[in-house]
Amino acid sequence: MRKLFITISKTILFFVGWAVLVGFTPDIPTDNPAILRLGWEFTPLLTISGMSITHSRFISRLKKAIKSLSLLKKL
Repeated sequence: MRKLFITISKTILFFVGWAVLVGFTPDIPTDNPAILRLGWEFTPLLTISGMSITHSRFISRLKKAIKSLSLLKKL
């Protein structure tokens, strides 16, 4: 049950973070539709990549912190 809660929390955190990042990205000021379309495709790609890297680093640090706390409780 605990793992299910952790997985659901990580999934929700990831998608909410992605939505916030995509929502705050600036619009591309151009009249060329090809460049505009490229920007529309490239912006979510960058935000997903950035969110994935941030999320994986945060989760690995969180796991290390939990392990160290559990070791302290055993002492």
